[in-house]
Amino acid sequence: MARSTMAALILRTRTLIGDTPTPQTFTDDQVEDALDHRRTDVIECQLSFRGSTAPGGTITYHDYYAPRGDWEDTVVLKDRTWATITADVADLVSGHWTFTANTIGPVFITGAVYDLAGAAYDLLTAWSSLLSLDFDFATDGQSFSRSQKFAQLSTLSNEYARRMRPRAARTDWRSVVGAW
Repeated sequence: MARSTMAALILRTRTLIGDTPTPQTFTDDQVEDALDHRRTDVIECQLSFRGSTAPGGTITYHDYYAPRGDWEDTVVLKDRTWATITADVADLVSGHWTFTANTIGPVFITGAVYDLAGAAYDLLTAWSSLLSLDFDFATDGQSFSRSQKFAQLSTLSNEYARRMRPRAARTDWRSVVGAW
């Protein structure tokens, strides 16, 4: 079973931003904070499925899919009776669960899913902000260009800004009206 522990999510995010050499720019706690900022808590979301035709024309259900990937390994799956079930194979990176036995849906998921591109954008923006204070200089016939790293981080952060998941805010208007 493929697992996406927080440590694996942190490592994947570090790889996205190039923060892998020693010493690292960000601590694991800082990367986890960025991931938590881009976390979506999902409660009882129905997974989509793909049926397969077995010999004799019977349709069986083994594969279930979430609309997004990058799940933490604390997900809980429930069947149509709300009983907790366990998939035989879980690909948390892609959001695909496979059951060996025929599992007639619906199947619901509760857990945390992360936007790694959004977290990478946040971290790269913070990193480039730190480097924005650096400057190019020349001394003793040598030239030192520190702004090049700032430019590269800014370019990479713009790429992840295009890849990050859209965010929406929902308002329960009844609570707003009741508060007035």
